[in-house]
Amino acid sequence: MIDIKALAKGLVDMKRPKKTEKQMKDSCMPCGVSEEAYPWGMRLTFEKDELKKLGIKTTGRKVGEKVTVVAEAEIVEISATQNMRGEDRNRMELQLKKLKVI
Repeated sequence: MIDIKALAKGLVDMKRPKKTEKQMKDSCMPCGVSEEAYPWGMRLTFEKDELKKLGIKTTGRKVGEKVTVVAEAEIVEISATQNMRGEDRNRMELQLKKLKVI
């Protein structure tokens, strides 16, 4: 049996740090456009079929409520590139295969 409390102690908050004024100026985003707190791809969407398969009922749930997701994923792509400014970009793409929402 998995000790969920012990597992949760190792969770890493993926929230993006706030940008400095200089970083905001150098950004491609137009003024007034707010940046999401978490990077793209950090959100999971479950629709009717997935909810049923996972045994999740949305009745009685509230937006903002915390749940724990346990997953098994397969690495499907790894890449490393460098842009014109010499900045390294590393990327790993995962395919979630098995999930449990607690």
